[in-house]
Amino acid sequence: KKIKEIVPNVKVPSNEEYFLSLSYFCKEIIEICRKFSFPPYVSCTAVTYFKRFFLNNSSSGSNKSKWSLINMDGMALKDTCIYLATKTEQCLIPNVQHLTNFTKVPPQQVIDGELLLMDGINFHLKVWSPLRPFRSFVADFKSVYKQKQKQAFSERYERQINSLGQALIQDSYISNVCLLYTPSQIALACLLLIVSSIDQNASNVTPQQQSEMGVIKQMSIAYFKQRFGNHDDNDKVKQARFVTLKQTIQDVQKMMLDAMKLVNDNETESKHRTKNANTKVWNLRALYVKIEKKAKQKLESKKLVLSKPAAETQQQEGKASSDPTKPVQQTVPQPRPKKIKLKIRSKRKLEADDNPTAIKKQKI
Repeated sequence: KKIKEIVPNVKVPSNEEYFLSLSYFCKEIIEICRKFSFPPYVSCTAVTYFKRFFLNNSSSGSNKSKWSLINMDGMALKDTCIYLATKTEQCLIPNVQHLTNFTKVPPQQVIDGELLLMDGINFHLKVWSPLRPFRSFVADFKSVYKQKQKQAFSERYERQINSLGQALIQDSYISNVCLLYTPSQIALACLLLIVSSIDQNASNVTPQQQSEMGVIKQMSIAYFKQRFGNHDDNDKVKQARFVTLKQTIQDVQKMMLDAMKLVNDNETESKHRTKNANTKVWNLRALYVKIEKKAKQKLESKKLVLSKPAAETQQQEGKASSDPTKPVQQTVPQPRPKKIKLKIRSKRKLEADDNPTAIKKQKI
């Protein structure tokens, strides 16, 4: 509203468009990390930094200055998040130019924003991603499968589940699932979603593989019930916890599917909405930069105006001294104050003044 009062013709993005632009930057972070073949946890950490920065600085009760995509360069910030994530996750790159040569962002701008980013996330650099609990759930699923089916779990399907799980966890960070749920809940939802959605009708699949995939799909339900729903029917507390966990897993899976749809959506309408949202945000940022420059110029001009009278008085004094018609006031030098010298008599002389006979006896 305030912006429209100043510039009535400006197009201000709505809340939905603003969050769509934020999701666009999160998607860019993930794609850049995949382009450089970084481990999956680097992209998870970088996106978490990006989200935490704006979340911590958007609360109304904080005394810090609020940051948004309007007064903060999102393109430079996403590179700063990636650069800091490579350090914290011990996946170092040769230098910052190695990253900025691809993203076309000034390297100094990325380095300068590093301290600002750490301050914005309150120096909470450690990020717990769902990748580790996901591997644990996969190992546990294999053991349950072996107990139920009396045979070992195929390594082929294990590799497939691990690769799909890593990609799904990365794409889920486009949504706000990492801010709302714990890593273990996200990992469990990811495992159940992948195992229950194995494509049996894919090409180059033999009838034996189709039967194996059908067994794995059924095992996803059996695994969830055995590990989290195996309790007495009379225990109402555990039943309520199981129902709550089931609802939580469904909510997480829904957010994951929405994120996947946003990533893989090639429809012209969704691309057009994202482009319009980014255009509105970038135009508003350009307007903010212009207003900021004008404010700086006004401050500098005020400083010059305030400094002019002092300079003019000095020039007038100089002209008055150089004018031959006016008498020159001669300053009379004042005499220096005399130093007071204190004569300190020695201890022996003081004793001699008090008792002169004692000193004569000592000499004899």
